[in-house]
Amino acid sequence: MFAKLANNQIVIKHKLINLHKLDCQTKCKYMSLTFSRIHKLSFHKKLLRLLLALAIIIQSLIIGFNYLRGNMSFGSYEMFFQTFASRIFTGFVSSVIVAYPYVLIIEYLNRIAPWSGKVAKRISIQFLLPFSFPVLFRFL
Repeated sequence: MFAKLANNQIVIKHKLINLHKLDCQTKCKYMSLTFSRIHKLSFHKKLLRLLLALAIIIQSLIIGFNYLRGNMSFGSYEMFFQTFASRIFTGFVSSVIVAYPYVLIIEYLNRIAPWSGKVAKRISIQFLLPFSFPVLFRFL
C-alpha cells in the first residue's frame, strides 16, 4: 500500500517514511516502488477501459447489422436498451476473463525472462508454451 503525502512523506505498508531523512539510494528505491505500483494500476484501468470500449463498439455493430438485415426486431426502446446492455455486459465480462490471464502470463514472463536480458529464453518460452497446452490437454 503506497500513499504520497505532503512534505515528501510516503506511506508504505502502514509506515510513515520521511523522504528527507533517507539517503539517495533508499529514496530512489521507495520512489521506484511507488511509480511501478501506480503504473501497474493505471495499466489495468486502461485495459478495462479498452475492453469496455471494444465491447460497446462490437455489440453496436452486431446489433445494428442484425437490425438492418431484419434478423432482430425490437418492440420498444426498453427492449433495445435491455438487449444492448446485456450484450455489452456479457461481452465485457468474457473479454476480461480472456485478457487477464494473458496479462498475468506476460507479467510472469517479464520477471523470469525479461526482454532486456534473456531474449532467447523468452522467445523459446513464448513459442513453445502455446503448443504445449493443446498437446497436454489432448491426452488428459
